[in-house]
Amino acid sequence: MVALKKESELLYDSQLKELLLNLKDGKIEDYEEAAKALNLRAMAALAGKVAKEGIEKFNRSSKLFREFILANTLSEEELQKTKELLKKSTLEKEEKIKIETLLKYYLDDPLWFDSFENAQFLQKDELYYKLAGHRCMDEGDYKKAAEKYHKAFEIAKNDPRYLNYKCEALKALGNQKEVFRELSNITENYEYFVQGWNGLARYYLDQGKLHLAYQAIGKALSINPNDWGAFLALADFYLARGEYGRARGVLEILLSLEPTRYVAAEVFNYLGYLFSLDNRYQEGQSCLERALRMNPNLAEAWYNLGNIVFHQKQLEEALACYERAATSDPKMASAYTQIGLTLLEMGKICNADKPFLKALEIDPSEYFAHLGLSEFYRRAKDSAKALKYAEMAVNIEPSDPNAYNILGIAYEFNKKYKEAEKAYQKALELEPMHRWAANNLGYLYEKLMSSDKKYKNLAIKAWKKRLEICLKTKVSIKGALNHLLKLGVKSGEIKKWMEQIKK
Repeated sequence: MVALKKESELLYDSQLKELLLNLKDGKIEDYEEAAKALNLRAMAALAGKVAKEGIEKFNRSSKLFREFILANTLSEEELQKTKELLKKSTLEKEEKIKIETLLKYYLDDPLWFDSFENAQFLQKDELYYKLAGHRCMDEGDYKKAAEKYHKAFEIAKNDPRYLNYKCEALKALGNQKEVFRELSNITENYEYFVQGWNGLARYYLDQGKLHLAYQAIGKALSINPNDWGAFLALADFYLARGEYGRARGVLEILLSLEPTRYVAAEVFNYLGYLFSLDNRYQEGQSCLERALRMNPNLAEAWYNLGNIVFHQKQLEEALACYERAATSDPKMASAYTQIGLTLLEMGKICNADKPFLKALEIDPSEYFAHLGLSEFYRRAKDSAKALKYAEMAVNIEPSDPNAYNILGIAYEFNKKYKEAEKAYQKALELEPMHRWAANNLGYLYEKLMSSDKKYKNLAIKAWKKRLEICLKTKVSIKGALNHLLKLGVKSGEIKKWMEQIKK
């Protein structure tokens, strides 16, 4: 109700004023155009109200059903109401199937496309091609998705949202020049389309052109001062730069605008994540719990809360959070990965492979699941599979030092010590402060000392690196000290090293 009141109090542009005045005549086309115009301006509460009034009055407009769904994409409660409205509608059979499919898509039904795929449509309109485009995006065929969205735009003629979907497909293809061309086209020809300006802002932010991004955000906010998309674009920019405080500041401004409950839940989830990145876990947990009070089905908030309590070694609670995340979003591969990692951490090895395999079934590129399986098979004493999954992880993410550290462990488990040494060294090359790689390298050299004394100096060097990392990251230096003393390094020499490191 707050959002509706705020949108009703805005100063509308002349075009929107005229469309809203036309509602007095009560024609179906007037309701369709007004609902669409409101959605383009990101005035979702008012768009949903107008669309619903039109549906209840005429009950035969596919366009009004579409606008009602688009106005309520963040509200499962409102989306569920569409089912009852559809039952009472006089839409033709194939139109009803398309609307039902669109509804299932926004409700995250994993089988959303099934009924649509089996239907034989006589009319392939813009909604048909939009749904086909969404299907291609789900399957990772971004080129075909872009083609479907463009076809939808050609049929719809004056609906820039299809071009915006096309931009998402082009962005996934990495075609930045084409993305910019389309965004420029959208903003030049559809002045009041808020998402177009937000898309342009995100493009400029990705290019590091902050002044142009601010200009685009300013334009979006001039159309709708309550638009949350502009604020999220800017918060994402500061997040990417590691400026977490600034990102939180932007989100605090957004909260002061009193967004809808579902948007506020997303914002508190974002704040919780940002606090966790700054190791401010108590504040992060408070924000995430608040997000979940507003939207108990917000999978990302359960996932982020799981990460915080996992860090605090509250493993049973972490497991419950990750399981809730997976229940809320069955397509969230990372949630299943974390379930597996938590089971390993708890020592519950028996079925720990199953969530990792489920994660890879959802997303074969989820390389943390490969790392988890490598650790699972190492503990299960299957050296070949432990190495296989570690190698697969490195192939997927060759710039992650953690992957090389696990690969080193797998090589060592397979008694391939030279390869293990190279893997640990690669991890340290990618992340010079990777204390576990330095730790594992030290142990490896100590192991090799028994057959070749030349490894003693290398072991000392590795433990010295570990000591440096521990001092700089302010974690316990006890282990590194013990190993250095055991290797015959004098305490006075170690003290000199520590003084040099501190300088």
